[in-house]
Amino acid sequence: MHKFRRLLLAIAHSAVLGIASCCAAEELPSESLWDVSRVNPAHAEEAAQPVGLSESDHANNSWQFGVGAVEEPPVDSEDSLPLIQEQAESQSGIEPAIPAFDDNEENIVHLNGGPPPAYSFGYNRARSAISWLPGDDDHFGWFSYESISGAKLGNMPSLVTGFGIHVLDGPVQTDMPPRLFDFSIGVADRRLIQPNIGYDILVRIGAFSDFEGSARDGVRYPSHAVTFLRLNPSTELVLGIDYLDRDDIHLLPVVGSIWTPRDWLRVEAVFPRPRIAAQIMETPTWIYLGGELGGGTWAIERANRVDDNATYRDLRLVLGWETLLPEPLSSSFEVGYVFDRKLSYSSGIGDYEPSDGFMVRMTSEY
Repeated sequence: MHKFRRLLLAIAHSAVLGIASCCAAEELPSESLWDVSRVNPAHAEEAAQPVGLSESDHANNSWQFGVGAVEEPPVDSEDSLPLIQEQAESQSGIEPAIPAFDDNEENIVHLNGGPPPAYSFGYNRARSAISWLPGDDDHFGWFSYESISGAKLGNMPSLVTGFGIHVLDGPVQTDMPPRLFDFSIGVADRRLIQPNIGYDILVRIGAFSDFEGSARDGVRYPSHAVTFLRLNPSTELVLGIDYLDRDDIHLLPVVGSIWTPRDWLRVEAVFPRPRIAAQIMETPTWIYLGGELGGGTWAIERANRVDDNATYRDLRLVLGWETLLPEPLSSSFEVGYVFDRKLSYSSGIGDYEPSDGFMVRMTSEY
């Protein structure tokens, strides 16, 4: 009878082990840590208490899944039946992957519960642009490629380089060179000094000339310094200066506000570059209408080989289609109406006003 009882205990022992193995392999959650223990009678008291459970909890959980495996003991009593217990993952030794944010977050104003998109912060961002103003004879057109790029090392200000080439078409009424060039270098720094206060500073020196005669008068220092103050999740104030260093306009104030009354609507009432933009459905594409000042000053050589400065100015009303790529990159296609055009020289010889026209431009900003 005793041998028969031991045989039954052995069969029950094997059945329990089989059920536990199946549960661990197929039915139990993958995120838990599972193992089947066979408890040595010498350690029965130590294993009888499940990890992470009190004695009262253990009394109500007679069938538990546990961790650990030792050699198989002889089955000689009912007390040696395997105890299978669940071990909760210990959190005491685990450091968080990201440290907790120590600042007082109630002082941070964010749009839609998160930080404002990177493309919304900054003035005169680095960009590459290809633009075309059709023209012939005295209509005065040109094709331009312009690029301003920056390289940032760590937390230091960015090194900024600029290049541009303008291929002119006309005018026959006055003598302009067939090509104009832009070369510049400088430093830029754009950052948030507090959660809701930021600045954008750019200082450059450049040569803007046809490089046929003396380019000394073509050395310019186009720069800007603009601050941003976020008053609430939908309103941002902008204030600063834009030093164009052109013969017609040396300095422009930068003043206004950026208002975002809805997630899909953005109103940038900022002089000298106002813009209103609306999101198309819930896509990363925006359509916008804006205004801007175009042109510049270049040192040139006239047809009689006399050095002179030529200044071209226009105003532009632009309709654009912008796609926001992974932040902070965006790509745009624009068509614009160009008006109030004026071509003037520092000598005053040959000044005239071209007729209105239109512009096509593709840009990438970052």
